[in-house]
Amino acid sequence: MQICQDYMDDPLPEFEVLAVCNSVVEKDMREKPWRYDEDGNFINKSEPKEPPPPDVVLQPLVTRSNAADIRSTLGKERYLMYPAIQHPTIAQVYGYSGHGKSLFVGHMMYALSCGLDFAVYENMQKARVLYLDFENSLGEIVDRVERFHETFNNPKDDEGFAVYSPASKEASILDMRSDDGLAEVLANARAHQADIIVIDTLRTAFSGFDENRSQDWAAVNHVLLTLRNAGFSVIGIHHANKPQQAAGSSTTTAGTEAGSTNQLTLL
Repeated sequence: MQICQDYMDDPLPEFEVLAVCNSVVEKDMREKPWRYDEDGNFINKSEPKEPPPPDVVLQPLVTRSNAADIRSTLGKERYLMYPAIQHPTIAQVYGYSGHGKSLFVGHMMYALSCGLDFAVYENMQKARVLYLDFENSLGEIVDRVERFHETFNNPKDDEGFAVYSPASKEASILDMRSDDGLAEVLANARAHQADIIVIDTLRTAFSGFDENRSQDWAAVNHVLLTLRNAGFSVIGIHHANKPQQAAGSSTTTAGTEAGSTNQLTLL
């Protein structure tokens, strides 16, 4: 009231001053309730500060102007086994159960690790292989490695071909659907200094894998891309459904790939 009397020619009456003050306080209480306690008393408390926005990481982009510089850091694009395996790449081998998928890929990978050609495939560069065998027994794996050695005339240096098997007593079971399992695969591949990783088979490497769910194929795709982006070539072995004869027909239908066709767009 003293301010009105000192600075106004026609001071406002007391009830108008109080009405204006109460209106300002009520508005402030609505807009900034943290300034007042439950009884409406003013609290001398600073306004809450909003946390600063998180730093946004700007990703490197490829443009025509920097394409040549990026290519110079990649080195010459190369094949490991021509024309089947470009490096680094993702490939899938599929066939009926028991039709020799693992033997075919195993022979090719063993030849690759020894710097040898295989059938019509030309070895372009000797490479180290980490073969993840989730299905065969330990005895079968040992027999196969010995047969590979004999088939290729007993090469002296075949240490680049290494097989992981959960059947080994000292081994833990890798679940490639989990982050820990993927981390273990990456750690073992780097320890072996592998160039290529084989997953035999996709069905058994990913626990609880449902071939008819696109979400499960998306999880497979994530793992394969992670491995490829880490610098490894990846081969996934997968089953195809066997040919079947339609009811009431003498015609046998061709086998199709097991699971959702969504994988064909994912992989």
